[in-house]
Amino acid sequence: MAQTHSWLNKVRTILRLVREDRRQLWRLLRGQSFQMFVYALPVDSVLPAIRTPTGARVKVLSEDDFAALPDDPDAPGFGRQQFERVRRYGTVCAYGVYLEDALAHVTWLLPPALEAMERPRLLCLKEGEAEITASETLPRYRGRGLYPYVIQQIIGMARDGGVRTVYAKARRENLSSRTALVKAGLREVGTITVITPPAMPGKALVMRRFHAP
Repeated sequence: MAQTHSWLNKVRTILRLVREDRRQLWRLLRGQSFQMFVYALPVDSVLPAIRTPTGARVKVLSEDDFAALPDDPDAPGFGRQQFERVRRYGTVCAYGVYLEDALAHVTWLLPPALEAMERPRLLCLKEGEAEITASETLPRYRGRGLYPYVIQQIIGMARDGGVRTVYAKARRENLSSRTALVKAGLREVGTITVITPPAMPGKALVMRRFHAP
């Protein structure tokens, strides 16, 4: 019965897309794939020197900080995405970069227990490892070097908290994030390829090809 219900839902989805969005239907029928580069660094490594952005400070974010997030016309989905992560992870692993009194950037540091909640799970972290992820700089503050700066600050905090190795990943086409990760001192250690089979949007095949740093 459950299997029949699942197939009925798929048929309804296809019929809806035929009417409303044939481009999305084509993507569904042909399947999709994307590749991410994986970066890593033992936290006791010597980090390259980078400039501290003028007026920048890093803060562990609280619920009140997220509640005070203003609507930003240049990043309409920013607040909603951050609140979704707060509901999923809590706020113990959210870090913000402030320029004077304005929140300019948010980055998350996930331990294995929270990284295991990701679907599909990509890194499969072990004890003593953590992932720097979901990093976003608000548009008007981009180009100021906030991302590599906060990465190095978080690495120091992670080391103090008992983390031995930090990881991060970025899509192949996201050259700005990949450049920032290398600038902060992380090293490329491999790739992850995610494949969604044709007509199976709820399934994902994950191929991992990376090694320990």
